Amino acid sequence: KAAAFIGDHLANHPDKPFMMYYCSPQVHLPHTPPVDFEPNADGTPGSPPNVPVAGSTGGSNIADMIYELDLQVGRILNKLDDPNGDGDFSDSILTNTLVMFTSDNGGLGTDRSLPGEDYDSTGILKGWKAQMEEGGHRVPFVAMWPGKIETNSVSDQLICGHDWVGAMYALTTNSMAADQAMDCANILPILLGEQDENIPVHEFMIHQSQNSQTYP
Repeated sequence: KAAAFIGDHLANHPDKPFMMYYCSPQVHLPHTPPVDFEPNADGTPGSPPNVPVAGSTGGSNIADMIYELDLQVGRILNKLDDPNGDGDFSDSILTNTLVMFTSDNGGLGTDRSLPGEDYDSTGILKGWKAQMEEGGHRVPFVAMWPGKIETNSVSDQLICGHDWVGAMYALTTNSMAADQAMDCANILPILLGEQDENIPVHEFMIHQSQNSQTYP
């Protein structure tokens, strides 16, 4: 549906920009990867050629679900790069599109893993989802904007997921109402390499959680 939205927009509003907020249904409990990438409504395999998902990685259910997420992101990026799907990239809009990829919270605690799911999603980071330590809130954040964001550049700025809201207002040159996203910041200067890394984006951060206890 996300790819279809992009195609519909290009067909009906080719001269106008668009903003799409895509929330993937994966990766989350109960860790049940679908049989393939586009299964039927009853869960049976979809029409071929389709891409198998469950059991495809040879690892855990979580690994299969991460693979499905990769397929989702790939489908969207391919639609941006080849809108007509004809192999001709002359109509690509990927080079003129800001893409941001992130997650909503830290990794799942090992105490909540399912039988046979031997993994540690936070690695060397202390804590897990909803806790104050980095394992509870540090997540991937990747931004791509060819020609605008330097390739393979890395920033150590501390940002929040909702900071993309400030960036969208800045991109559209609109003023944000005082009661909207009050604790977000415009991270566009960071993405574009226009702000010194020593100048923090936020003066302070707020952590709100139903499970904010710390562990030794």
